[in-house]
Amino acid sequence: LADAANVALSDLDAVAVALNSDARQATRVRVAALHSLTYCWLLPRLSRFVAAYPRIRLSFETGIAITRFDHTGPDLAIRHGAGSWPGLTADHIMDEYLFPAASPTMKGLHAVTEAAHVANLPLVTDLAHHGWREWFRSAGVRGVRLPEMHSFTDSTDGMQAAVLGFGAILARSRIVEPYIRDGRLVRLSGPAVKARYGYYAVYPSHRR
Repeated sequence: LADAANVALSDLDAVAVALNSDARQATRVRVAALHSLTYCWLLPRLSRFVAAYPRIRLSFETGIAITRFDHTGPDLAIRHGAGSWPGLTADHIMDEYLFPAASPTMKGLHAVTEAAHVANLPLVTDLAHHGWREWFRSAGVRGVRLPEMHSFTDSTDGMQAAVLGFGAILARSRIVEPYIRDGRLVRLSGPAVKARYGYYAVYPSHRR
């Protein structure tokens, strides 16, 4: 009942604001997304969006918690998942692929010439659903004993740890782009495996 009431009040408020606002004023859109995706993938693309839609102002909320769509919440969220959330419309944006990456100056990197050798390095992990064990299995590596890993809540922190030589990270293709491009990280031996989940633009179905 609280969710339904919040949605109804939010819609009434939006209509009231629209009726009383100057049509020439900027429109504000509130977006919720993972910090790692916002920092590494979304921000570099925003200048083109702003150039195409100069009257839209964006507010970003980043974090790992799933944001509620109440009257104080976002208009739109970019979520990482299977693409199904009750009461919400989910438009698929993109998939991602996973592969190991490390600092080019990391000790022992020259000895990594095949996927199985990656297990000999210190490993960095985050809270992604698809992790190192699944990647080794997809790469055809069996019976590998994974070392204790450095663990980070946010993928951006995990990649920065890899840049500083803490270990190799199972990089997400959409997020690691700037790190590979400027040479802070290099891709290691082994396949790029399609991740179990993708990215979706999500919003309440009645607020298209």
